[in-house]
Amino acid sequence: MNLLSLHLPLMLSWRARPSTARPAGVQVLLGQFQRNLLFAGTGLLSVLMLAALALMVGLQMDRYHGHRLDDFARVRLSLEQELGQHELAQVRLANMAEFAWTHQAQTTLQSGEALRDRYLEDGEHLVVTGDARSGSRTALGVGTAQWPSSELERYLQLSRSLSLIGRLTGDDDTPADNAYFFDPSGLFLSLPPGVNKGRLQRALGMSDRQLLFALLRMHASLPSSRSVQDQIPTLHGVGGKDRPRLSSGPHPLTGVPSLVSTFYARDRTHPIGVFVTYEPMHSVEQLLRRTSGARLSLIDADGHAVAATDGPGLPPQPALRAVAMQADFSGSITTLHRDGYVMLASNVAGTPWVLVESYGWRDVLEDGRHLLGSGSLPIFGSLIALWALVLRLNKRWLRPALAEMDQVYANGSLYRTALEQLPMAVCLQGTTAREPLLSNPAMQALNAWAGSEGLRLNECLRAGHAQQRHRGTANAAAVTFPLTLQSVNGDSVRHLRVSALDTEANGTAAALFAVQDVTALVGREEEQQRRRELAESESRAKSAFLATVSHEIRTPLYGILGHLELLDRPGLEAPLRLRIQRIRQSADSLLDIIRDVLDLSRMEFEPLDIEPVVFEPEVLLERVALLFAPLAYAKGVDLDYSIEASAPSHMRGQEEQVERVLRNLTSNAVKFTSSGRVELRVRLIAGDDAPRLCFEVADSGVGLSDAQQERLFQPFTQADESIRTRFGGSGLGLFLCRQLCESMGGSIRVQSTLGVGTLFTFEVPIEDVSSTVPQRSLSGRSVLLLSASHIWRAELGRRLQRWGAQVQVLSGSDDPVMQEAPPATPLVVFERGEAPLHARLSTASTRPLIRVRVDGPLQPSPQEGSWVLSAYSAEALLHMLERTLGAPSQAAGVDGDGATPGLELSQMPLPE
Repeated sequence: MNLLSLHLPLMLSWRARPSTARPAGVQVLLGQFQRNLLFAGTGLLSVLMLAALALMVGLQMDRYHGHRLDDFARVRLSLEQELGQHELAQVRLANMAEFAWTHQAQTTLQSGEALRDRYLEDGEHLVVTGDARSGSRTALGVGTAQWPSSELERYLQLSRSLSLIGRLTGDDDTPADNAYFFDPSGLFLSLPPGVNKGRLQRALGMSDRQLLFALLRMHASLPSSRSVQDQIPTLHGVGGKDRPRLSSGPHPLTGVPSLVSTFYARDRTHPIGVFVTYEPMHSVEQLLRRTSGARLSLIDADGHAVAATDGPGLPPQPALRAVAMQADFSGSITTLHRDGYVMLASNVAGTPWVLVESYGWRDVLEDGRHLLGSGSLPIFGSLIALWALVLRLNKRWLRPALAEMDQVYANGSLYRTALEQLPMAVCLQGTTAREPLLSNPAMQALNAWAGSEGLRLNECLRAGHAQQRHRGTANAAAVTFPLTLQSVNGDSVRHLRVSALDTEANGTAAALFAVQDVTALVGREEEQQRRRELAESESRAKSAFLATVSHEIRTPLYGILGHLELLDRPGLEAPLRLRIQRIRQSADSLLDIIRDVLDLSRMEFEPLDIEPVVFEPEVLLERVALLFAPLAYAKGVDLDYSIEASAPSHMRGQEEQVERVLRNLTSNAVKFTSSGRVELRVRLIAGDDAPRLCFEVADSGVGLSDAQQERLFQPFTQADESIRTRFGGSGLGLFLCRQLCESMGGSIRVQSTLGVGTLFTFEVPIEDVSSTVPQRSLSGRSVLLLSASHIWRAELGRRLQRWGAQVQVLSGSDDPVMQEAPPATPLVVFERGEAPLHARLSTASTRPLIRVRVDGPLQPSPQEGSWVLSAYSAEALLHMLERTLGAPSQAAGVDGDGATPGLELSQMPLPE
């Protein structure tokens, strides 16, 4: 109510103040116009800056393109000059061959005949040499034996002249040493120096000379002869002497890409033969790389690269083919744009090839990186700063302003709807006005009811508010007070809860009232109060009845138990004693059930308020163990207990509740264990908070399943329906244990395995007061300890050490420690079972012997030359040791001869 009253002024502010704002649509349009104007201006400036940057890039492209055109023209000129030099050398070779052909008539006929005879004898094969310093050339023929002798001799003489020409022009650029020579018919071949018939056959992989000639002519792109007898000069007219024909292809011997030059020698107009030279293409590539660092390629008419420089990559094949088709063979440079490349192309004079240079955006930007970087960095920096400023203005000023404006109008609509739909009656009243300045439909309906009953609601509200201010509570943010309206005739009554808040409306003081009709709520509260009083009355009656019944039932039950105890005396027959014991067990069970029911009833209606007391955990554990020891002993179950050495000897806590929980858990453990062991353990849990004492009850009984453990601590619930039949019980014990542990600020939990056993653990907070309690001491006294049970060996050792004794634990009856100990050192022996240890010993020593048994008496009792006492009575053991060690002479007389009862152990090991 108060929170709503605090927000009501905001909900009503749109009505309490005169509205001077524009319509919402106009405000939104104005806000958007300012925002759009800011972004439009910034966008225009950005476009202008980017346009300036684009202009810089365009200028850089024009400059770079101009440089590339100049460089391309220079490379083309260098390539043409290089190829021209090769052409001059080839023309010179052709001229010298023509000169040698025309002047062969001056050579001796005998020399020509000798060459022909050797040539024919060697199967149209002859190696000729111009002189001793000339390289040898090999002449081969196919069907030349049918030629006229003079013609064959002239070609053999020409082959020898070519050898001599090679020596004479060895320092020039003449390609005589790598030129292949064919006669016009293509049936006579002169091989250059270094190439012989065997090497040629091995390189081409064939021995048939006719096929070999055909393959060589194919490498040189020469027509084939029609037959062996063909004397028609088929090469006649396939090119002229003006310029050599250039092509590219693999070298016939090495397969290396080569520049193939084909040129002709003539005797006036009659062709003499054709020269074919092979020069490695890498010389052309070296020229391209040496003259320019751009991406250059020399392509043929199909767009295949004849030679290319090393670069990041050539344009794709379709682009090169298009360049080859569109290149201008008039000598001008063509510029093409394909596949993201700018390509410059021009025909190389005297060749069928096109020189192409390509570059892309990366090359342009890389070339002008300094210029573009110095120009673009200020532009981009200005753009980033400009947009950062605009976005900051938009985020810090425009957007919050627009959001606030939208929120104002959204809140106005929301508050208007909320006020009209609010089920609570709300009104705004001036301090002097009789009628409210504003009211919602719920308040109008309440005013209508008040008017029909002869009441003035507005005056009642102002009067109640004035009374609160008179009491001094009006300075609070909002005040809430009840208001009861009763009709004039008293037939109708309404209970109201009013929240009032001082505010202003149109510049004048006013009060805002929020009224809630709580008539139905008051009626329900009155009904609930009546029912509560009735329930408490019935509960008190039930508690009184239970208390009366408990006294009525327990009184005769105590009498029954007393008489049963009197009847259970020695001398009764076994069947009668068994019946009496069963009746006692049934009566004890009935008494436990009555106690559980009464405790549950008391805890349900009033918390247990037990004053913490100082007690000894060891004594508490002894009482519980001693209580259930006879039942465990009768069932053949070992009931042991142990206390951790770190546990306090004295503590402050709720002893009664701890004992009730421990007794209940021990009772269940003994009840559900038919064989094996039940063990009680106590240890201290130290932590950052208060220390906690942990009690554990472990048994080897029937165990519990996971489902049984989940419902174990519920009231009137047992682990199994057969439990009640076999063992009895009300199902309240564990529930009471949990209630008691929680009331002490502790906890309880269970761990169990079906068919193996169960472990109950509960922890309670304690206060250690051991330092404030005086301790009895056996300081400086030695005690021998012998026990076959490791649990009781540890427990008895802990007791003796806590009393200050020096404990010497024996491993067996033949332990040398016992023989070396003084005769006055007492021996504490733990015994269990029907065959006591002392029955196997001989009496020949004065050493005091104290037998601790689970079925021994609470007070020391002399039996057969030793003292026997209960394992569950530490106090009795302490008194016995103090008596034995403190006044050994007083211990005499027990056996009548003045000697302290003692035995000599036989030399036999202890049973495990």
